[in-house]
Amino acid sequence: MSNNLTYQIAVITAIGGFALLAFLAAAGMGLLTVDEPDMAFIGIFLLLFVSSGFVFSTISLFVSGNNKSAGKQAQTAEFVDTFETAGYRQSAGQQVQTADTTEQTETTAMDLRDDGDNAVSDAIEAREAGNLSDAVDYYTEAIELYYTAAEMVDDSEAQAEIEDTIERLREDRSEIEAFHDDRQSVTQAVEAGEENLQTAIVAHCQGEKTLSRIRYRQAREQFANAIDQLEAGETELLRTPLHVSVTSDSSLRSQQLASLPGIDADTVGRLEAHGILTIEDLQREAGSETEPLAALGLDADEFNNADVAGRLTALCWWNDDSTQTFRDLEAIRRQHDRAVAGFEAT
Repeated sequence: MSNNLTYQIAVITAIGGFALLAFLAAAGMGLLTVDEPDMAFIGIFLLLFVSSGFVFSTISLFVSGNNKSAGKQAQTAEFVDTFETAGYRQSAGQQVQTADTTEQTETTAMDLRDDGDNAVSDAIEAREAGNLSDAVDYYTEAIELYYTAAEMVDDSEAQAEIEDTIERLREDRSEIEAFHDDRQSVTQAVEAGEENLQTAIVAHCQGEKTLSRIRYRQAREQFANAIDQLEAGETELLRTPLHVSVTSDSSLRSQQLASLPGIDADTVGRLEAHGILTIEDLQREAGSETEPLAALGLDADEFNNADVAGRLTALCWWNDDSTQTFRDLEAIRRQHDRAVAGFEAT
């Protein structure tokens, strides 16, 4: 029963009650001229009207109260159902999110391992090309990637596999680092030897005997040091060409043989007869021989003095390139022999 209908019955009952009271009061005061039977009938009617209104109002209130209680229970049940449904959805969402996170973690670990594999490939290529410093950097990068991947994987077997890979890569890196250190030591010795040799040649050709003798001796010692390391090494340090940077503050005054000090006119004439006018001509005709004058068909005894022959021989060995390449041990031995010959000639 609606609240509106209950309100209407209550109002009508109240009106009936007031009418009954008014009737009884008027009858008691003798204000009504109605016969007694009629008065009794009206009184009974009003009494029944008020009583029925009271009963209906009471029933209405009871029914309304039950409906409200049922409504509250329905709302409570709906709230509980909604809460439980939301909780289930949240739990399900957390499970899905956890599954996604796990899949993302595994994918990320796999990507890291792939990146590590690529770094290892780059390290091998750099090693084969002789770029040992780059190879060490690539190995270090690969180790870091594998280490991070191992921390992200929950599978113990996968972790053990990655750790084995890391250990093997560390051994490879250590081997490369040792090889790199040995090769660097040889490179430094050859580089210092070549710089001293070229400085000695320039000083020799310009008549600076003291300086040339010192530089020849230093070059001889440096080349000998490099040769000892290469012969004693367990690994082939020259399996890739050795590139050295050569810097020298000394330079020849001229490329023309006739303009160089200590080369007399008679010597210049004899060389011109062989088509040799410049240092480049001399080197081209003499080649890389330790005794270039003999290669030219010239006898050192034919020159006015041994010093001229020594200077011409040194000119055949002169090289002003800033970077020089040594492809094998014989190339280093040849420079050592030239330093010895230059030292003896001065």
